Amino acid sequence: MSGATSASRASLWHVLPDDPVGRAVVLPGSGYTVDHPLLWWTCQVLAESGWRVTTVRWEVDESARVDPASFVARAAEEALEAAGPADRTLVVGKSFGTWAIPWAIQRNYPGVWLTPVLSEPRLATALLDTGSVGLLVGGAADELWDGDVARRSGLDVLELDEADHILYTPGNWHQSFDALGRTLEAVQDFAARLT
Repeated sequence: MSGATSASRASLWHVLPDDPVGRAVVLPGSGYTVDHPLLWWTCQVLAESGWRVTTVRWEVDESARVDPASFVARAAEEALEAAGPADRTLVVGKSFGTWAIPWAIQRNYPGVWLTPVLSEPRLATALLDTGSVGLLVGGAADELWDGDVARRSGLDVLELDEADHILYTPGNWHQSFDALGRTLEAVQDFAARLT
């Protein structure tokens, strides 16, 4: 498959609030889907907080890897269309999904960026060159995370000691579970400030 139109699909989350406070679009990683714990619970937290959540599933092929920003932007646009109109929009991206950062900044959409690829200069520069609103969550042991860039971005930052790219601390399930809980609380608190 090539292009976001044939390689991605958007769907509404199974919990739909009666009177949504806004819409949230959730963009996964290249292999980390909304079925994995971090994104599943993030969707659930947002839905229970009143957001109409739309999730994306995609196949990241070679053309997507060549131009990830365009691929993710197209998928995000399709997800917004599926989500329908709203007064507020929140974008959530995990890893590969954080290629939506420039797209979200252009539209003044706040973002929750889970394990963003801050080692990628285009994404780091996008965050440092704007006054965007967002939350960055990363693990200190993640090679794609840059804590210095995160702190200089002006966004809210949650850096988790010893956590890797899926916010897992090898050999310590207690710490990994705590990291998930701290992340979800940060997401909930950030999203509540937007309403």
